[in-house]
Amino acid sequence: MNKPPRILSSVALASLVFWPALAAADPVDVVVPAMPLEKAVRLLSQATGKRLEVSRELAGEVLVVSASKVEPDELLARVASCLGATWRDDGSKLTLVLTDAQRKEQRDAELAWRQRAAEAAIQKLSEPLAKHPTFDAKAIEEARQGGGVPAMGGGGFSPMAMAQLGRNLIAGNPASPTGRAVARLARLIGSKTLAMLGDGERLVFSTRPNAMQRSFPNGSLPILNQLIAEQAKWAEANNAVNDEAGMERLLGALFGGTRTAVAGSPSKALLAVQRQRLTDGYEFRLTLFDQEGKEAFSDGLTMLLESSPLNLLDSLGTATAPGQEIRLSPLSAKLLGVLRGLSSIALGGAPSAAIDDELAAVLRRPDEYEPLSFFHGEAFAAVAQAYGRNLVACVPDAAFSASLFLPPGQKLTVESFLKSLQDLKLMSLESDDRWIVARPTRPWYQRMQRQDRRALAGLIASVRTDGTLRLADLAAYALGNPPLLENPVASLYATLSLPGLAANPSAMQWDLLRFFGSMTASQRQMALNGAEIPLRSLTPNQRAMVWRMAYLPGLFGMSGLRVQAQRQSNPFAALRTEPTELLPNGIPAGAFVRVTVQRTQVVVNGGASAGGLRLFSALGAEELGAMQQLREDPTLGAMVGAFLPNWQTFRVGEKLQYQFLFQLTPEVSLTGMLEDVDVPEGAPAVRFDQLPQAFRERVQRTREQMKQGAAQLGSILGGGQAPPRP
Repeated sequence: MNKPPRILSSVALASLVFWPALAAADPVDVVVPAMPLEKAVRLLSQATGKRLEVSRELAGEVLVVSASKVEPDELLARVASCLGATWRDDGSKLTLVLTDAQRKEQRDAELAWRQRAAEAAIQKLSEPLAKHPTFDAKAIEEARQGGGVPAMGGGGFSPMAMAQLGRNLIAGNPASPTGRAVARLARLIGSKTLAMLGDGERLVFSTRPNAMQRSFPNGSLPILNQLIAEQAKWAEANNAVNDEAGMERLLGALFGGTRTAVAGSPSKALLAVQRQRLTDGYEFRLTLFDQEGKEAFSDGLTMLLESSPLNLLDSLGTATAPGQEIRLSPLSAKLLGVLRGLSSIALGGAPSAAIDDELAAVLRRPDEYEPLSFFHGEAFAAVAQAYGRNLVACVPDAAFSASLFLPPGQKLTVESFLKSLQDLKLMSLESDDRWIVARPTRPWYQRMQRQDRRALAGLIASVRTDGTLRLADLAAYALGNPPLLENPVASLYATLSLPGLAANPSAMQWDLLRFFGSMTASQRQMALNGAEIPLRSLTPNQRAMVWRMAYLPGLFGMSGLRVQAQRQSNPFAALRTEPTELLPNGIPAGAFVRVTVQRTQVVVNGGASAGGLRLFSALGAEELGAMQQLREDPTLGAMVGAFLPNWQTFRVGEKLQYQFLFQLTPEVSLTGMLEDVDVPEGAPAVRFDQLPQAFRERVQRTREQMKQGAAQLGSILGGGQAPPRP
């Protein structure tokens, strides 16, 4: 093992520049465990004898160094090369900075990366089309075998099959008429146009565009006509097939994948394209309208980039090749065990995640204990040792995902660690006979996505002693930080250290959280009093938040913050209403926002927090009944029991649901909901039998309803026949 693999090649190390300001010095040994540069430069200063500083822009970059018998000037040159930065010498100190030219180079490289990734995805999406230019019987049969819902035979659904189902529903079927049409249209739109879309941004093409849309590319009309013809063949071929289509049609109505012919004679077409961060792909949704403006056809798919984590599902259950095991510290081994517990359900095993007091204390302070310093930093040190090279690595937050796809029971080896970085296209490695330099594949983008450790630690510290997180604290955090669930470090720490966040709908409505956090005391008081707040009275920043909520829907074109027409014939269509059609000229001046508050009795944990995951912080009666029943179920309890609360005592409080109504026009509204929990100070901890009687009755009623449905649910999951109704 004396030659490290070349994962991706970027900047050649031969281009290193050594500056004359650094005089020759004795070789040094340097070990920098994974830590932010603002801390790492202190160790580098001690090792090199130089006064070193780092710019604010680079201060949060996480650096790993493992070097022996190296010249100080060479060491610092390697660090600068790893970051694509420069040491600026002012005569008294060296400061690591990005020059304007380097900053531009990294931004240009990011755009080029996006364009290459989009082009490769278009080529991948076009493979069924290239194989079968004509949608003949063979093409139809192969399309029927691709994507969709797996057969529910006698063996039932395995957890892995369910994961594959989720991937298929998101990605769609590229061999279907919709997939073929989208592939053709994507080639006309071009990778350059797609690359310009940032996370969450979208374009809407129309055959009759308004001010918020753009025209279809030249050559699109024959593609749309071909879609109509191929969809008719697709519908005819599927009409006579019984493939348990009841479930498939239900899921198809929600996620796309329709197998029905285009209704009537379409007179208008829309194509919405949105860059999705969570799936790492481009979502396409194609809709045709008839002469009366009614929806005649709607379907979509997501064109996944090669770097999408959804592309790794096929390899999750496979064993990794043998290699040199990475010996982890006890604390890193504990954290890895938690991650494996989180992934075990998806792989068919029982979770075994446990968080003891030591690990819990570390997870509460990401500002003091660098999240990437555990098995990630230790893994890079093991890479250096295994290949007998000096190593310097700049580790992006995205590398945290490399650990999330390690199957339970498998050893963490040098080879599996490097392979995970390769599969996810997270980092590039360059090596010569003395050095390994590991750098982010997308340095500019990944720097912008890095989680602020101090802000995250502050949010974790705001959790109250009863285990609840107040809405005001979460909203204040949202104002200055990206969504928790979009950064792997923040997502894991939030799941493990913020009770109830994973089940809190507020975490999925970041723009509304930001809007709430930006409201002044007088605005909040007006809203809580039921007053209508004109949008024209809002600040420009607040109006921009409303614009984003209105025009940038979530995954599958859906969102809890959705634009709704008042009259909808299809309940699923209400979730996918095209905002550029409903609001063709922007948000009118007469729009207003109104808030109503609903209060529900809930309970929180009344005892000391036990080890393990705390995914729930407050439960209503129906939720508590469901959790109790699931824990007692012999099958489901073994699978999900570690994730469910097992409280012995309770404190009674209230859940406050803030229902936001943005009335944009007399016919169009934007709605969203945020949740808060209020438990009175000094509320006593009581046993279940001391809870209010009405609350206990609702718990028991829920449990009875679940018992009645358990046999049928178990039959479905097990692939058997449901028992007859009594």
